[in-house]
Amino acid sequence: MKKYINKCIDTIKGYHWKRIAWFMLACVIGLAILGIKVIGVASDDASDATKQTIGLIIGLIAIIFLTVIDYHFVLKFSWVLYAIMIILLVLVKFMGASGGGAQRWIAIGPFTLQPSELAKIILIVVFANFLAKFKDKINTPGIIAMSLLIAGVPLVLVYVQPDLSTTIVIFAMFACILFTSGISWKLVGGVFAAILPVAVIGIYLLFQPNISIIKTYQLNRIRAFYNIQVSDGDATDYSSLMEQQNNAVIAIGSGGLWGKGLYDDSADSLTNADYLYEPHTDFIFAVIGEKLGFVGCSVVIITLLVIIIYCFRVGSHAPDFAGRVIGCGMGSILGLQTFINLAVTTRMIPNTGLTLPFISYGLSSLVSLCIGIGLVMNVSIQQKGIFD
Repeated sequence: MKKYINKCIDTIKGYHWKRIAWFMLACVIGLAILGIKVIGVASDDASDATKQTIGLIIGLIAIIFLTVIDYHFVLKFSWVLYAIMIILLVLVKFMGASGGGAQRWIAIGPFTLQPSELAKIILIVVFANFLAKFKDKINTPGIIAMSLLIAGVPLVLVYVQPDLSTTIVIFAMFACILFTSGISWKLVGGVFAAILPVAVIGIYLLFQPNISIIKTYQLNRIRAFYNIQVSDGDATDYSSLMEQQNNAVIAIGSGGLWGKGLYDDSADSLTNADYLYEPHTDFIFAVIGEKLGFVGCSVVIITLLVIIIYCFRVGSHAPDFAGRVIGCGMGSILGLQTFINLAVTTRMIPNTGLTLPFISYGLSSLVSLCIGIGLVMNVSIQQKGIFD
């Protein structure tokens, strides 16, 4: 035991502490504090801001712990974490709490755990360990098939909740990890060539009557966004499903340059008048736009971009293959979630529920992302010359 403790101390002493990502950490904390403030204004439940504060405290503890603990030590437990992830995702199916037409949470007292949020980070750890061991065989059919199986099981479990947006994020993260791992361009081209006709057929079937590929409410959101009727005789008014996004765009535009003020209580505020649905979760960016204006939105977007770039930068300068997967995997999650959330809120793509990283209400999301940031910070202090 003493020998092991001494080894841990030597490892910590060997860290390049001057390389610690203080600025990235400050950006994360700043966004989380802003999120707590906006949640307090937007949510009808006064306890939500308190719960989010607890989530931030837990997240900061996780960041500190994982910054100090060697990420190689965490990788040793990757398959244990994978098993826990699968068990939690299965439990959601049988004893999960429902909300918004989906069953995605496990109730734990006054809090809820969303395993799909943890799944994103756990998969990064699993692939960092798995692909590092077979980095020289990444382009072989066996390793590719095994990678697809590792990602496929949680993808199916998340999809059937249903949680299409998280499924898309996990799949895109998996593709990004394979790309940064050095997968052959020939394989990438072959996959695209095979997927393209399948995608075209899938899109065609998607809008055919009596054919169910996705859930009805998901399909209706797409129909509303593109103003598509099921058939010539379909008199359903899908436009009402666009009300949430339309109001979000109006709220952002009404904020002008500087916004109406975070604690503005005017009657013409869409937030105050409850014209924004889920304003403290999926559509929190609309509240920021209305309350803090173009300047506030710009600060949020730039800060998120800094964090994303830093993650990819750490990954590209990682001391080993596993560190590269951790940095790039985390960067891809943050980038994809940010893009999708902002695109939905600004009516660029059909509505799909996905939180804005570090800002939207959700303890599972906040704590999970903080765990990922802690791993990235540990990678950063084990490398040399990241900004040289």
